[in-house]
Amino acid sequence: MTVTDDMIPASERQTSALAALAPGAVAGDPLPAVAMPMHMGLDALVTPFEQDGVPLIAKTFLPGALAPFTFAGAAEAARAAGELGIAPALRARDDATATLLFDRLGDGWRMASVKDLQSENTLATLVAAKKRWHGAPPLTTAIVPMELYQSYLSTCRERAIPVLPATLRMDLEGLTQWVERIAGALDAAGADSVPLHGENVTSNVMLGPGGELRLLDFDRAGMGDPFRDLGAMALDLCVDNEDRAALISLYTGQPATAGELARLKLHGLLDDACWALWALIAETEAPRRGPELYKYAANRLIRFRLHLSTFDMARLLREV
Repeated sequence: MTVTDDMIPASERQTSALAALAPGAVAGDPLPAVAMPMHMGLDALVTPFEQDGVPLIAKTFLPGALAPFTFAGAAEAARAAGELGIAPALRARDDATATLLFDRLGDGWRMASVKDLQSENTLATLVAAKKRWHGAPPLTTAIVPMELYQSYLSTCRERAIPVLPATLRMDLEGLTQWVERIAGALDAAGADSVPLHGENVTSNVMLGPGGELRLLDFDRAGMGDPFRDLGAMALDLCVDNEDRAALISLYTGQPATAGELARLKLHGLLDDACWALWALIAETEAPRRGPELYKYAANRLIRFRLHLSTFDMARLLREV
């Protein structure tokens, strides 16, 4: 049997990358993979280390974890976000091992909580960072929600994926029918295409001791509707329409319109559907299987179904 690069364990590839890019580095223990309540270490082996006293982070992607996105796209976005000052700076990349080396944030930095980001000042700082990214130069990758979903769906159909949770009261075909309706309505509405963060979970926001804020994980960044980022953020941070309207107003500087609220909600539904299938696929791959990914997928799908039952879908599809 021929051994290919993606069959080599991430730990071995990371060791090789550090030897080439950071000779003499002293590595610590890898960060644990945790699906809930944060979204951490699910697609890569992430290890803190030091080189000549400088704290750095190595991120080596697991086989298949980025698909249909690419390592080249992840590296492009990581470098651009670091240069913009909204993310840790990218120090180096090693394509052979799918490894990125970043500056490590110093003492006093911590992962944000939902409560942190629901405070008015911190939320405004977060929205400003996202908006600054949305104004960055165009990226090579494009994010087309239906194409992304279809890529995951195709893989799900090819494999014996875990059964969808009974509480969803919906099979894969029913989920797909809703996604097609939602994506079709958004496509018909049209939107400007800007660089998107693509991974808008709360745990990808870091807060510094002086109120500074940095964003992590631009691995799935690409061009698309800015309300895709906003809709995904709202899943964690917004409880009701008042919260959603306030988030939109922070971003646009104007009162939220019915059409904007519809865009935000529909993009949130698509985000849940795509990440749910991504997690179900991960459960079929040995290098990624494990840290509550099925439960993570189930929670995403249950929230999708909850929003279908609480949103006036006919009105949203019409208003968008």
